[in-house]
Amino acid sequence: MCEHCDDNDETLDEFYARVIRPTIERCGWYVQYVIGTRGVPSYAYTIGLTEHGYPELIATGVTPNEAAALLNAGGELLHRRWLEHGQRVAVAGRRVEIVQLPCPEAHLLFADDVYGPDLQAVQPVHADESGVWPWSRGYRGGAGGQPVLGPRAVRRRTA
Repeated sequence: MCEHCDDNDETLDEFYARVIRPTIERCGWYVQYVIGTRGVPSYAYTIGLTEHGYPELIATGVTPNEAAALLNAGGELLHRRWLEHGQRVAVAGRRVEIVQLPCPEAHLLFADDVYGPDLQAVQPVHADESGVWPWSRGYRGGAGGQPVLGPRAVRRRTA
């Protein structure tokens, strides 16, 4: 669930005006954490990067504190350079590969309500502590792993 879900007397518009909009104005984006239920893992995403011409970010397979660090560092990185699908970069001390989400509205529900068809998102997919990616054998990314929400970029082997 989310902060809004915990306050059933407040409408989404009221929550947006009271919490999200001021945070976007002050910080550039807002981090929404969604607590998983019934076998659906928890995840977090940004709201507000769209307003700066960037895709929103989504993090899976991490704790709330790790998600905040990953998304905030990723948001700062986006303001310095564009992140391409398949690109590997370091974000918040983690090695990540950028994966484009084909249907961001399926996971970034609040951001979809705000931005509608303009919504785009990427996932900084992180390697485990041994440098193994979630699509590789031997990945040890913790309980529940790390759901990857889009197709991986085709990586060309160089000689």
